[in-house]
Amino acid sequence: MTSHLRNFLICGIIGSQSLFAVDQPKSEVAIFYTVRMSSINKVSSGEISSSGNAEVDAATRSAKNNENEVDGSAADEGVSKSQTSLKQAKGKFKEQESVTESSSETEVGDELTWKIDKVSKTAFGNRLLDRFTSKGFNDVLDGAEFESSTELDAAYGVGGDIPPAVWKQIVAEVRESEPSVKYLIVVTLDFMIPANDPVTGLTVMSGKVSGTIKNLEGTGRARTFGGFADIEFKASAATQQDAKIRVVDWLAESAADEIITNIQ
Repeated sequence: MTSHLRNFLICGIIGSQSLFAVDQPKSEVAIFYTVRMSSINKVSSGEISSSGNAEVDAATRSAKNNENEVDGSAADEGVSKSQTSLKQAKGKFKEQESVTESSSETEVGDELTWKIDKVSKTAFGNRLLDRFTSKGFNDVLDGAEFESSTELDAAYGVGGDIPPAVWKQIVAEVRESEPSVKYLIVVTLDFMIPANDPVTGLTVMSGKVSGTIKNLEGTGRARTFGGFADIEFKASAATQQDAKIRVVDWLAESAADEIITNIQ
């Protein structure tokens, strides 16, 4: 084989490998996601109580009512009916137990509660994965297929941030079952309380999405690689579900684009 032919074959092999590499996914990622819905819960925030002694009040009123009434025969003897009534009332109070009347007033306040929106979660996850695929990430793992996804829902669904213990569980499971994953991504979407547009009468839904990216390369604790600030969006529609779908679609695409910008 001549040197020119050999060089041609080597260049051809290298060229074909380069083309093949272009078709490969830019990086392998695992995407976890969850969606929760907020609502208002009426709760008791305190109790105000007041009480008084009915027996004492009755005796005192009786004595005062008779204070200015004087019997003719009793006046000659220097004893007024008011004095007699007061003595009788005091004696009655000593002999009998006091009767307490009480009234209470309960103050009711509003408390924000959360719960996982399973229907929106599925739609949100599908939209996220589709967006990654359209951008050239052909080897993306769906976080919903991992057992730790259930722990994510359970922890995040009650409100607050994702606890460190849940992060640790997610990282450990992904590393163990899929060692080739470079980026672990967790995206969360919060739906606010539905509202009504006073002009159109349509239902208005507002959502807020945020994301965190961790680099799983190496060993030890996974370091936060990137993320993005909260992205908010609201949409209106004739029904609450239609408005939620619009919010899900827009925020899923926006979140995916922000993540891709960070990891490319």
